[in-house]
Amino acid sequence: MHFDAFMRVRRRDEWAIAEDSEQLEQLRTGDFSSLSDELKSVIEHDKPALRYFGLVARVCKELAALYVREPNRRFINLSDVQSEGLESLIRRNRVNRFMQTVSEKLVCHNSQIIAMDPAGPGKVELYCFSPYEFDVFYSDPLRSAGDIRTADRVEIRVPVGSDKQGQVMFGKRVYTSTEAWVEAPGGDRRGIFNDDLSHGYGYIPLVGMRREYSPHGYWAPPLPYDILSTAISVCIAMSDCLHIASRQCHGRSILIGNGARTAAKEMPNGVDYITAIESADVNDLEYKFIQGDPKLDKYIRVIERVVQTFATNRNIRADSLLIVGLSAIAGQMESHDQEVERRRVERIHEDGEQDFFELLLDTVKMTGNNPQFASFPVPDVRVDFLYVTKAQNTLQEAQAAEIRFRQGADSIEEFVARTEGIAIDEAKTLVNERLESVAKRMGLTPDGTPGLDRIDKNQPSPLVAISND
Repeated sequence: MHFDAFMRVRRRDEWAIAEDSEQLEQLRTGDFSSLSDELKSVIEHDKPALRYFGLVARVCKELAALYVREPNRRFINLSDVQSEGLESLIRRNRVNRFMQTVSEKLVCHNSQIIAMDPAGPGKVELYCFSPYEFDVFYSDPLRSAGDIRTADRVEIRVPVGSDKQGQVMFGKRVYTSTEAWVEAPGGDRRGIFNDDLSHGYGYIPLVGMRREYSPHGYWAPPLPYDILSTAISVCIAMSDCLHIASRQCHGRSILIGNGARTAAKEMPNGVDYITAIESADVNDLEYKFIQGDPKLDKYIRVIERVVQTFATNRNIRADSLLIVGLSAIAGQMESHDQEVERRRVERIHEDGEQDFFELLLDTVKMTGNNPQFASFPVPDVRVDFLYVTKAQNTLQEAQAAEIRFRQGADSIEEFVARTEGIAIDEAKTLVNERLESVAKRMGLTPDGTPGLDRIDKNQPSPLVAISND
């Protein structure tokens, strides 16, 4: 590569990225108004109705299931009392519900910035922002893909006022390592933490989360354009498909002959109208009814293949987006790929939770309203994410679980922790209690073998044990 070509300036259209990020957020929240122009560009000479397909919202929920069930958090270096204090903060500030939103928006945009403001004893206000709402600045571009807390400056677009007509005026929040303020369009500034604009964190008090790596020179990774393009394509294709069906599937009454137009006006119309074709060569009027036959099945198969290919590449269960059949081998491969992606995303969120709780503790400490947290060290956070799984109700699934236990690929304690939504230590205790209960009910002998002959008269009868319970 020639040196001049290697050293050339590389540009990224930040305005276009901001517009695309905003459109992604609109589609995630069910606002499809931005698609009307897209549809008109495809069907120029008619007035088709736009049909909506909430693919973005569905994909975000499918790939962001980490907080549907409350995760188990362990604070390694905190005492039981201190851990209970942090758990109280989590409940009071609805942290799990907030993190669920963050995880869904992270799928949608590949990056999120979390901000929090002190809001009194044991309370904080939590916000998350997407790429169309923030700019991150570094004096050294090579460091720009690093921790957002080491940035030189972060600007976030925020609403600062509204009028009686419902119009919202936007300003910006500005964060540096020493100051943080809200700035109105006229230049007026108001401190976020202190009236003199200062804060005592010693770093930029924000949490940055990225689902993908950023290219050198930029903090935010590229947007997931596969989600955006597929969502737009499916909405437009389905709208076009229904438009074709409404125009071509209905039969058409056709009148051919000399004076057909005059005669058609006096005849009752069909589904929509009678098509009159004048012909001087035909003296007698000829009436026909023609049934259209648009090849919509081929069109629909193309749409399904697009969505299925997208689902495969995104490690999403294809049957969650379309009703499709999967072979046993394909299903196993799909499950494996999903598990690999799940573990990768879990690490991203566990790192994000570490930064989040460091900022949370610093925030509640600095207000002076929370003396009980003053002596807390920086928490060492471990997170066990739990997922909603279908009930195991078949013999085949039970046998498969037993094989995994014997091979060491899974354990009874981990299985119980996932299904019951509890920590591993609690699961171990619960398993032991259940095994002891089973031993008592089944009348096992002291060495653990089944006491079927019941020679030992001291062993209770299973029926008596059950009835006593």
